[in-house]
Amino acid sequence: MAIQRHVDRNSRMFYYTGNISVYWGAIMPDETEWLTIEDVYEELDRKVPIDSIRQWIKSGRLRAYRPGKAYLIKRADLEKFLQESQTKPDDKA
Repeated sequence: MAIQRHVDRNSRMFYYTGNISVYWGAIMPDETEWLTIEDVYEELDRKVPIDSIRQWIKSGRLRAYRPGKAYLIKRADLEKFLQESQTKPDDKA
C-alpha cells in the first residue's frame, strides 16, 4: 500500500497512512509541505532508487526529520538539495 497524505484544513492537521501506519502532525502556520521518502521518489520520477534517497538523508546531504519511524522532508529542503546538486555548465561558451 502506498503512503497517502490526508489533510484536514478545518483542524489544520495532516496525517499519513500506509507503510508507516499513521503519522499525525500539525500544519505549520506557513503551511510547510512535508514529503515522505516515497513522495521524494515520486517527485524524482522514480529515476533515483529509494536507497539512494535514504543515503542522502543519512549522510546529511538531504535534510530530513524523523518524528517517529518514518523520515519527513520539507519540500523547500528537497528543492534546495536539488538546486545545489545541479552540475555546473562549463565556463567555456
